[in-house]
Amino acid sequence: MKTILHISKYYYPDLGGIESVVKQLCDGLTDYRNIVLCYSSDRHSEVSEIDGVKVFRSGAVANVMSQPLSLGFYSLYRRILADYHPDIVHLHCPNPFAYPMATKYTPSSTKVVVHWHSDILQKGVMYRLVRRFETNLLRRADLVVATSSNYVEGSQRLQEVRHKVAVLQNGISTKNFEQTADDQACIEQIKKQYEGKTILLFVGRHIPYKGINKLIEAEPYIKHDVQILIAGEGACSDQYRKMAQGRERIKFLGRLTYDEVRQYLWAASIFTFPSLTRAEAFGVAVAE
Repeated sequence: MKTILHISKYYYPDLGGIESVVKQLCDGLTDYRNIVLCYSSDRHSEVSEIDGVKVFRSGAVANVMSQPLSLGFYSLYRRILADYHPDIVHLHCPNPFAYPMATKYTPSSTKVVVHWHSDILQKGVMYRLVRRFETNLLRRADLVVATSSNYVEGSQRLQEVRHKVAVLQNGISTKNFEQTADDQACIEQIKKQYEGKTILLFVGRHIPYKGINKLIEAEPYIKHDVQILIAGEGACSDQYRKMAQGRERIKFLGRLTYDEVRQYLWAASIFTFPSLTRAEAFGVAVAE
């Protein structure tokens, strides 16, 4: 059985679009042994097994411009290479801290698949430092996977390696969103809690490109009797809560479990997705 090593920023049960994609790939590629290397959401490193997939999490000491930094990430990668000899390294981008590692240490006999979820859009000094490593990674890649043909046409970086780009749209497992026997009572309870108001739901990480600030700014202009529910957490959570202070029609739900996400999706009348930039290349939450 061949082995795929998936390199992602985070992995289930951490929530996020890319995290969902990686989880579904691991669940679906049953003809392979799947291993995941990612960052921990705190400073602690750990190894666990989730649904038959071995997951290595490297403790992050800092987070710079949405990029976790981990002192042990490179050594952990080299250890996994030595112990498991993966046939394919599947790197989910953007993840610039991992680019030099994947280029320098991956054996020439190992195939490298670069899954291009989004360009790096912050083209300042930090990107100028990263760009050379990004270029080397794209040259090293045996295959570059993009999530839509539109994004390929609009990305200068992907156009530079167009001959090795293939399109694979993100998908979801619909069974994860089918109501279970216990869901109906929870769904009715959610609706009852808001007294028949039209529920507008947002689910996602609280980071700038998701546009949650625009949703909060739009609230006074909504004349209908609504309740805006904002699920998730992130670096901007405190900022958004301050913006929404005094607005009774906006409520923050915090992090939800997968079961709770499904129940709130069924209870809501409208799903809101105010993302405004190309950083949201393929909104998995919209498909959900």
